Amino acid sequence: MKKLRTLSISQRISLAASSIVLIGLGAVSAVSLSTLNSSQSAMSSQVTENVKRDQVIKMQNRATAISEEIHAYIASPLDTVRTIAQIYTSEAEKNKSARILDRDDIPRIMYSILKRQPEWHNIYTEWQKNVLGADAFYYGDPTSAADGRYVPSVSVDESGEMRLTAAQNFSETNPWYQCPVSTQKDCITDPRTAEINGKTQTVFDVTTPVFRFDKTVAMVGSTLTTAQIQSILAKRADSNAKLFVVSQNGRIVASTDQQVQHGAAVSKLSSPAYHSLAKLQKQSHKSQFKQTDSHFYVSQPIEFGNMSQTWSVMIVTPKQAAMAPVTQLNQMMTDAESDIQNTIYWVSGVVLLLAFVIIQIVIKRQLAPLSSVEQSIQAIAQGGGDLTQRLSVNGKTEIDRIKHSVNHMLDALQSMVGQIQQAGGRLSDTSTTANNAITDAHQALSDNTETLHQAATAMEQLTATSKDVATNSEASKEKNTAVVSSLNQCMENVANNVARNQTANTDLQKANSFVSEVKASGSDIASLLDDIRGISDQTNLLALNAAIESARAGEAGRGFAVVADEVRALAQHSQKSVDQIVSTLETFNQLLTDIEAVIQQGERGAAEGYHASVSVQETLTEIVDLVQQLGDINYQTAGAAEEQSAVSQQVAENIQALSQRIEQTLSLSEQAQGANQTLNHEAKTIRQLVDTFTV
Repeated sequence: MKKLRTLSISQRISLAASSIVLIGLGAVSAVSLSTLNSSQSAMSSQVTENVKRDQVIKMQNRATAISEEIHAYIASPLDTVRTIAQIYTSEAEKNKSARILDRDDIPRIMYSILKRQPEWHNIYTEWQKNVLGADAFYYGDPTSAADGRYVPSVSVDESGEMRLTAAQNFSETNPWYQCPVSTQKDCITDPRTAEINGKTQTVFDVTTPVFRFDKTVAMVGSTLTTAQIQSILAKRADSNAKLFVVSQNGRIVASTDQQVQHGAAVSKLSSPAYHSLAKLQKQSHKSQFKQTDSHFYVSQPIEFGNMSQTWSVMIVTPKQAAMAPVTQLNQMMTDAESDIQNTIYWVSGVVLLLAFVIIQIVIKRQLAPLSSVEQSIQAIAQGGGDLTQRLSVNGKTEIDRIKHSVNHMLDALQSMVGQIQQAGGRLSDTSTTANNAITDAHQALSDNTETLHQAATAMEQLTATSKDVATNSEASKEKNTAVVSSLNQCMENVANNVARNQTANTDLQKANSFVSEVKASGSDIASLLDDIRGISDQTNLLALNAAIESARAGEAGRGFAVVADEVRALAQHSQKSVDQIVSTLETFNQLLTDIEAVIQQGERGAAEGYHASVSVQETLTEIVDLVQQLGDINYQTAGAAEEQSAVSQQVAENIQALSQRIEQTLSLSEQAQGANQTLNHEAKTIRQLVDTFTV
């Protein structure tokens, strides 16, 4: 901060403006980055939802495709057993006897169908008790159960040969028998383990009922392996998702997870990722989607028309794998954001550099006129100013208005000082002339006083001797003539002095008027400085508001607070400069006031000199009258000697009165001389004051 105080105004303004630009760029960058982050967040959320939706759609489409393939695999055997069941039903309803069909006719239909489908394992049928006749007659029959019930099965061995045997492990509780008989609908069983051609395989059965007059009399079924279903899943598998085919009772038919055993219950799976499969399986009749914190789940039913129960295809996908595109996109967006940030920083740096250069140029151009104004006013205030110089005005800004007012003040001041100089010169000359005239008059009066004393002596002698009256009267006449001439010359000088004093008084009044005009111009400048002080106060207030806002911003606004303090300090410095200018103007106004006081004092001195001169003029007039009267008396004395004593007495009295009047005149002359000396001193003082200016 101490280093900042040593900087010039232009450097402070440059530093403050650069800091404001830097903060503005920082704010714009912060807003841009915030907007970018918000946009990135919104975009990321939108992309996440879109990717999630796409992944769900893909999972559903995959589940649908798997469901359709499994449906196609199971539909053909199911349609076949349906056809066989319909044939049996039709034949059974044609025969009205108790024995609805011949046992030997039933295998022929199965043979015929199986020949056209050699890839199948078997076709079997299981009939209820005694619907084909008395089962007791068929104990030990190779196509019958232990109780003689007819349960033929046509199977294909590894060599492709077909064999007719009894269905293995017949029981009315077997699901492939119990389901179609009890529900009178097509059924598909849970997976089970069975021996097929010497190999243990996972199989399931598709079965359908045989009716006679709406009563179930038998069922027809076929055993299928899950290998084809496993192949379908393997074809659709990937490294992330796990595929499952689940039966209607929640048993695993097939799976791409090698850790899961076929036929196991979904609810018994140990992996936490599979715990939600049991919940989906409970509503396996419809398409479903479920998600947890770690996985997506999709369930798609496999429907077979009249089937009482349905299987479902289930897909389990880890969220991390499913949302991998989002992670990649977020990384790309992060990289892009980093590039944008670097670009913003570079652009901000270039803009800051350009702004700093432009601010330097503008500040130099704007502060140069103000410096010239300050220098001009400072030169005038110090008493050594050149009043012939003027400031150039090129615009209408506040500084140009100040320049215009200063020029107007200089015009008035130059005119006033010039007139004061001229008036001071004339006043000095007049004072010198008046002083000389008063000195001459004083000398003349002194001489006249001596003459009057001599006249008094003569009059006393005239009383003693009349002989000398004529001579003395003649001498007195001549002296009276000289006195009248001297008094007339003195009166003329006094009259001239009165005229000069009146002229000097008029000049001093004009000078006083010019000083008043200059003081009025100083008031105009003070008004403009008040406007500038108002601008400075407003800047200080704005800086204070900025400091308050930066304080609210906390740590992020600390830099802006420093700049706000600097701007406020700059405003205070500007106000201080204005106060200095105001102080200078006040000093100048005080100087003008002193000049005005001196001029007024000079006016008073001139007035006093004027009145004193008028008094002297009046006294001299009276003296002239008295001298003329004395002359008359002398003439009378010369013509009438007999009246000499009386006239001498009267002349003595007149001389005595004249002596008193002359003494009064001498006193007034001394007063006028003192006032004139004071006026001359004040005129010199005014001349010294105004000579400090160059006009």
